[in-house]
Formats: sequence, C-alpha cells, structure tokens
Amino acid sequence: MKNTTRIYLDAFLQNIKSVAFFLYLPVLIAKLGATPFEIALSNSLPPLFCAFSLAFITRQLPLTYGVYYGAGLIRQICFLCMACSPLLPHPVFWLIFFWAFNAMSVMVTSVQQQALLRHALVERDFSSVLSNTKTIGILVSVLGSFLIGKYLDAHQEIFPFNYVISMVIGAIATFAGMNLIAQLAPKEKKPIRFHFVRPLRTYPRSLRAITFATAGIAVMGPIWTVYHVNELELSNFQIGVFGIAAGLVSTVLLPIFRRKLEVWGEVNVILLTSFVMAVIPLVYGFVTSFWLLVVFQVLIGVSFSFYDISQQSMALREAKRHKEDELTYFSDYQLVQNISNGIAPLFTGLLMAHMSNQIVFIVLGILKVGSVFVIAAHFKTESRVQRPVSIIK
Repeated sequence: MKNTTRIYLDAFLQNIKSVAFFLYLPVLIAKLGATPFEIALSNSLPPLFCAFSLAFITRQLPLTYGVYYGAGLIRQICFLCMACSPLLPHPVFWLIFFWAFNAMSVMVTSVQQQALLRHALVERDFSSVLSNTKTIGILVSVLGSFLIGKYLDAHQEIFPFNYVISMVIGAIATFAGMNLIAQLAPKEKKPIRFHFVRPLRTYPRSLRAITFATAGIAVMGPIWTVYHVNELELSNFQIGVFGIAAGLVSTVLLPIFRRKLEVWGEVNVILLTSFVMAVIPLVYGFVTSFWLLVVFQVLIGVSFSFYDISQQSMALREAKRHKEDELTYFSDYQLVQNISNGIAPLFTGLLMAHMSNQIVFIVLGILKVGSVFVIAAHFKTESRVQRPVSIIK
C-alpha cells in the first residue's frame, strides 16, 4: 500500500473518531449535569496531561513499531473506558479521569506520527497531502455530523446509551487508523531508558507565536458549550449543522487555498485567520438567531481549516532545522499547544463563574484581538519570514 494511501485512509478513520466520539462529547458532558467549572475542566485536564506526557515521557521513547503500536493499544483501552463512563456512578468524573489518561498515550502516537509523515513524504508534497487530508476530514465531518446528530436526537429515550454506541464506533475507527500508520514505523527494537529531560529545548519565536494562537482558539471551548447547550438549548443536530455548513464551504475553498498558500505565505494565513476568529466573539453572545450563528460558525470553521493547514505545514518545514532530534522538536511543538489548550479554558471557566455569558464573549474577544498583534510581533522577528504583519496594517 502506498504511503499516501495509508495517510488518507487514516485521515478518514480518525475523522470518523472525531465526529462519532468527540464532536458531541461536550454536549454529553453538559447533559450529564456538569457544572460550568467541570465543563472547563473537561477542556483543560486532557491537554494538561498531554503536556505532561510530552514534557517527560513522549520525547524519551524511540520511534519504533513496538512503541507506536503499544501506545495505540493503551489509547484504545482508554477510549473504550471513556465510552462506558456514562454508565457509571458520577459519570462526569470517570469520563474526565479516563480522558486524561487517554491523553498521555495519544501524545505518543501523535508526535511519532508527525515524524513518520515527515519521512514518508517529500517536502514538495506537504501542503497538497495536508490539504487532501483536511478535505477528507471535512467531508467525513459533514456527513458524520448529520447522521450522528440525527441518530442521537432520535434516540434520546435511551440516553446515555445512544452516546455510548456512538463513542464505541469512534474508538474502533481510531484503532483501525492507528494500525495503518504503525506499518510506517521502523521494526527495529531500541531500549527505553527513562531519565529527567528538560522540555522546550527547541522554542523558536515562531513556536511562541503558535502558543498564543493556540490559546486564542482553546479559550472559547467552555463558553461555546455553555452558550449553545445550556443557554440556547440547541439540539445535537443543530450543533452538528455548524460543522456541516463550515465543512461544505471549506471543501469548496480548500482546493483554491492550496494553490494560494505558497503565494500568501503560511504566516500571513495564520495571522488573518486568527484575527477573524478573534473578532467574531465580540458580537456572538448577543446573537440568538440560529442561522446567524451558523454564518459565524462557518467563518470560524473555514478560518480554522486554513489556520490548521498553515501551522502544520510550517511545523513540517521547521523540523528540517532540527534534523538531529526531530522528535524533540515535534514534542516541544505539541507541548506548547497542549499547555495553551489546558490553561486557556480554565481562564474561561473563571470568567464564567463571575460574569454573564455575553460579557465573557466580549472580554475573550478583546483579549484574542490583542493576541493577534502579539503573534505578529513574534513572527516579525523570524528572519526566515518576509513581511509577516502585512495583513493587519
């Protein structure tokens, strides 16, 4: 099987997991009676465990088939435990508990997969392959959001079993995808020797910029859930429509974007999309019209798709400067993102405890707009980037 075929099949299966397992997981947590703080904690604790894994475990593991496959098995067990958590007493606690441990094994496969892709592809194919996998993901998300959203709403009488069935399907899909990528890993055996290592040994200014950009995206997680589920009381299908609409528009625009990426530059795309995602929250909390919310979610979804391709392309290119220790670079790259993903939602949870949802949206929007200029300032000092702040002048 060709390497690209494996990558595309894995993208298909992993996105089934993303929809069947994670898309409606915040809705499930809210419907299980979670408080705003618990919702914030569900957004924060898994990334913080990811950060711990990246800082002290993942970077010490050799890139081999045995390590990659073993981490995948542990990940599968944690996924299945998460899927069964709604059936246990105190389900929110157990769901977050197993999610946190799942996060540690996810980081092993995620970091090693980046290194495997780096060697499985030639550099000129980075943008096209990433764009194709993004398109696959969008198409799966569009169809999956529709089907699973309809299924969950149609079987509310068996709650929470309807969510359990959906998550089991997602767990099986992600395990199948992991098996495909595992075949790219070296079959040799290398000893594992754990010792203290200092994280963030590779932290260029471009990576600092990604830290702020990631925090600006992650900070919205809890308020989206509380506003959509608790305040507006949207159904699973209505929430799924956000992803469906954004996916359809992104599918149309991604082929055009792929050709323009090299012309515009990855940094300019990151800055522009970060700015779009920052401005929308300033008015979002005052909108109650479902279809206007759909328009805003489309803008956010399309912006994130373009942002994600750009930051992944930049990471793969940046890895060339760290050929001696690519796993360390990829570990640090994901470490700062998970630290941002872990801390930012806690800040939102603190705001929600003392402010109305509308005020929280405004405060976060102002902070996100300010962060765009901080991101631009960090990119500006990177000598390899040409005119990185042109789009915000």
